[in-house]
Amino acid sequence: MECRPLLAAWANLFFYSVCFLTFLYYMPVWFQVVQHRNPTVTGLLLLPYLFGLVIVGIVYAFLLRQSSKVLSILHIDDRHRKRLILIIGAILFLVGITLISTLMHKLPVGALMVVLLLFGAGSGLVLQTSLLEAQAAVSPNDVAMANSFAVVFEYLGGAVGLTISSTINRSNLAQRVHSIPSKLVSSDILDEILRNPHFANALPTEAPREAVRGAFEAALLLTLKGLVGFAAAVLVISIFFVGGKDEESQKQGEDEHV
Repeated sequence: MECRPLLAAWANLFFYSVCFLTFLYYMPVWFQVVQHRNPTVTGLLLLPYLFGLVIVGIVYAFLLRQSSKVLSILHIDDRHRKRLILIIGAILFLVGITLISTLMHKLPVGALMVVLLLFGAGSGLVLQTSLLEAQAAVSPNDVAMANSFAVVFEYLGGAVGLTISSTINRSNLAQRVHSIPSKLVSSDILDEILRNPHFANALPTEAPREAVRGAFEAALLLTLKGLVGFAAAVLVISIFFVGGKDEESQKQGEDEHV
């Protein structure tokens, strides 16, 4: 068993899931509260992310073969093909969440859809490659153990991510919402909005609606910016990722898993 690549794969899945579940939890809030879109449109706007994630899973075996050709041209050992894909995925993952957390409020819908597509593709590459690296780091008898702990770290990352992000979001949002003058929105209504954000769009006039949406916008952007550090951790781990067993002996098993 290769401990270093196995632990690195589990760590990648942990940090990936921190970003993945937090992103999926708060993006609908952004679209529905800040941009005042209905749930159907919100689902459609999230499709590019899911499309990138799913397509990568479908074409992953093809990407492995193409990366081998690229490495052959560059005269680089073919054992690094999964590492190349992992680094590319981690870069897309980091760039995607950085653009979303810093420019989402400025991007037109079309540009945001492209960013979500790239972020989804990066998510798929990180997820698939990390799972394969965990399997490649152990003997065939230990693959079930490696997969089981991979799932544990993935779910643990999601739980930790939502706990941290919700703490940041709730405290910052409450501070911003309660700073809204009472002449615009009464404190009772503000408390109700904190319990159910959809009440923000039911305010009678535009001025209080804009004030509340501004508070949600600032709090959500701050929450998403917190994910950049976790995405950067995925990239750092990916750059220094050391493959487990010789990949030539693993090709047949990888094709079966893919």
